[in-house]
Amino acid sequence: MTEKDLAIAEKLNVRWIGIDRPGIGFSTPKTGRKIIDWADDLRQLVEQLNLKSYYILSVSGGTGYALAAAKCLPREQVKGVGIAIGVAPVQAGMKGMSLINKWGYLTYRVFPGFFRFIIGRYMVPAMQKEDSTEAKAIVRKQLDFFKGEDREEMTQPGMEEGIIRLWQEVYRQGVDGHIEDSSVQLDDWGFRLEDVGYPGIKLWYGEKDVNTPPNMGKYLAARLEASVYKEYPGKSHFTMWQHIEEILSDLLSTPRQPWNP
Repeated sequence: MTEKDLAIAEKLNVRWIGIDRPGIGFSTPKTGRKIIDWADDLRQLVEQLNLKSYYILSVSGGTGYALAAAKCLPREQVKGVGIAIGVAPVQAGMKGMSLINKWGYLTYRVFPGFFRFIIGRYMVPAMQKEDSTEAKAIVRKQLDFFKGEDREEMTQPGMEEGIIRLWQEVYRQGVDGHIEDSSVQLDDWGFRLEDVGYPGIKLWYGEKDVNTPPNMGKYLAARLEASVYKEYPGKSHFTMWQHIEEILSDLLSTPRQPWNP
């Protein structure tokens, strides 16, 4: 999270609570899990923090986790649910994804050992070192693939440091947490979208997104009760973050859903 993000949160009086999934950061690994199991983890955190009410916002790969929470957590607590540039279940297909993303998607499904080897050999050691020289080199090398507005967005002040902090937490315990989470995403989520049962979920997608394309958002919207879908013309997976203040404001304006105990 950058200083800009923190300033937006302060402006909107938002308390950000980012939660590490099993095997990420300091969170205990949980083998054999499904995404639906996340709801119980979140329930325990809510109790520990003594939260009376809250909003749920997922970004990119967090879709299933947000929907599991929307399905299982007490309705009187969850004030609104939003999905920004979120991945859909594998049944949605790969329409609109770039070739490199399609290749990665398929490789994760059929040969996850390839990514385990590459990430374990290069990413993990670099991110676990106290000296961030190698980590910075990896980030800058990846930025060579970004062009135009995407590159401008990803080279904003504080972005490089933010990416490194993120990856340091992802690989704090090694490669297993990342690989396990990717496998869980590509497996059965443990519930049907039609059974989430939380009306009015909001979805925001970028027209030019080739990571989680609009087709994924429309697939979700068609199956989530009374959902609200918004697409931003000309925006990609990375430039959509330019609209985070608008997205948060939109989420915070969600009418309180009726509770039927």
